[in-house]
This record gives sequence, structure tokens and C-alpha cells, in this order.
Amino acid sequence: MAKTNMSMPPGNRQLPQKKRLTYRVTVRQRPVSDLQADTITGPPLPVHQEAASVGPNLRRPREILERESLRHQNSERRQDNMKLSCVMIVDDCESAQFLTEIAIRKHDPAITIVRAYDGVEALQLLDDAEQLPDIIFLDIDMPRMSGHEFLVEYSKREASNAIAVVMLTSSDREDDKQKALQHGNVKSYLLKPLKVKDIRDVVTLLGEQTLETGRDRKPQEAPVPPRVTPSC
Repeated sequence: MAKTNMSMPPGNRQLPQKKRLTYRVTVRQRPVSDLQADTITGPPLPVHQEAASVGPNLRRPREILERESLRHQNSERRQDNMKLSCVMIVDDCESAQFLTEIAIRKHDPAITIVRAYDGVEALQLLDDAEQLPDIIFLDIDMPRMSGHEFLVEYSKREASNAIAVVMLTSSDREDDKQKALQHGNVKSYLLKPLKVKDIRDVVTLLGEQTLETGRDRKPQEAPVPPRVTPSC
């Protein structure tokens, strides 16, 4: 029997295989000393900073962490420089006084709270007080003596600048706000009801002012004793 030519058609012709190249990758392991050098030593970060570092931004630059830690330490320092021990609420409304007291108790249950129901009673309490309040939360619309009239009368006292006044009122009128802020001891103008965040902001503000006052105050020089000339 004759052999049949089984040659493959050109379309099914096998192509020569390409030579595979092999690459060798060498991974250099960093020494332990380099890894320790990147570790930030010191006190643990606050909770809000740890939460902020979780996620895609887990490995944050050292400068950002140090800056945030310093900012948190300064905030705690301002809070320590102005710790409230006694406050006065001047408001003729019982419910408003009750809500203000709740916010103060949430901020610090140990704060002593003194109540007055108008400007006349507030002046009498301040004149007879053995311990002056750190802050006076003052309403505007009150019988007998309003908040604006109280500020005028209280500015005549020698110790008026020793107590910070925070206007706590339901009036959002710009003229009331500007009239109150004309007095140097009025530090803030807030709308009712008082919130815990408002108290923290006021305490932080007073703490910053305390730091600035202490920084700008020059140390007093010791008095030079008079020169005594011996008598002959």
C-alpha cells in the first residue's frame, strides 16, 4: 500500500516555542536598628489621635504625630490653668437656671453654683460673698435690674475685672451683643440653652488669657536697699 502524505496544512503548522526567561529577585531586609529608629518613643497618644491614625493613614509621618501630641498637651495645660471652682447664674427664669445647672454639673460635678434672680440680688451676693465666683453667667432681660444695668453697676467695683462674665441670653440682637461686649470683663456672648461644649470653650479661652498674662508679666526686681553712709 502506498504511503499517504500526511503533511499538515499551513494553518495548523506548529510554531517554535519561545525560551522562557527566569528572573531572580533579591529582597533586602532592613536591620532591626533601622526599624527601632522609626519607632516614636514617649507617652501614649490620646484616644482621639489613635482613632485618627487607624485606616489607610495608619503609618503617619512622625512630624504630624508629634505636632498633634503637642497640641493636645497645650490644650490640657490650658484646662489646668483655669479650673472652675465656683460659678454664679443670674437669671429670673427657673427653668433656664435648671438647664444651665445641668450643663455645669456635666462639666464638673464639684463646682459650687450660686443663684441670683436679677441684677440687684447678684450685686448683694457678690458684696457679701466670702468666695467670689470664677464666672458669672448673666441674662439680659430681668426685672428690677437687667443684665446691661448690672454690668454698669458692677464695673464700679474694684474687683470687677477679677470675675469673667459670660452673657447667657435668648436675645440674638446685634445691639445687645455689642453693648455687652463693650465691657472688658465680658468674655463671651452665648445663646440659651448652655451646652457642655460652651463651658469647655470658655474655660479654654480663659486659660489662654491666663497664659498670655503670665507670659507678658515681667518679673519684679528686688528693691535696692538704701546706701547707709557711716557717720564720723
